[in-house]
Amino acid sequence: MKKMILILAGLCLNLSANKGGNLGAGFVLGEPVGITLKYWTVPEKVALDFVLGSTNDLSTSAYRFSDNRCYDNNYYRNNTNYCLGVSNNGGNFGMQNLHLHADYLIHNFNAIQTREQLPIYYGPGLFMDYWQNGYYLPNYQRTGGFTEFGIRGVFGISWIPRNTPFDIFFELAPILGIFPVTHFSMNAGLGGRYWF
Repeated sequence: MKKMILILAGLCLNLSANKGGNLGAGFVLGEPVGITLKYWTVPEKVALDFVLGSTNDLSTSAYRFSDNRCYDNNYYRNNTNYCLGVSNNGGNFGMQNLHLHADYLIHNFNAIQTREQLPIYYGPGLFMDYWQNGYYLPNYQRTGGFTEFGIRGVFGISWIPRNTPFDIFFELAPILGIFPVTHFSMNAGLGGRYWF
């Protein structure tokens, strides 16, 4: 037992002394919730970030829904007028099953002067959402699902504890849906990664 503890302690010390490589994998919570992969194309300057995840229900001026029962096909069939009427401001609405985005991120490690590494980052990105049980204008035609595409702008900050292969990040991303309908919304995420 003592030998196992010493081996595990040595492994933890070895991991903490490793600053990690150019590929980070982890998770993000918020909007969306999912897994993230980040790859430094130019170390400590430029990176590509990918997220595969899901969110439940958007609440923006273009996407509003006030009764989750209407996501159910049987309830919808029996209450069509009601379900169509609960949409505020028109537009598309539904239950989102899949979210994917890719961002091109530029980093500044010198913006915040501290002993810790606290780089800020920013850049453009693209996103795709798949919505199940959706509706779309102009005639509120019900669909089995539809795919939305748009662009993102990202601003965030990372904390990279010294001599560790981990980072923790927080970011905000205004998004502009372009197809099939134009709308504006905001993503926000808190997450962490292990660097290989």
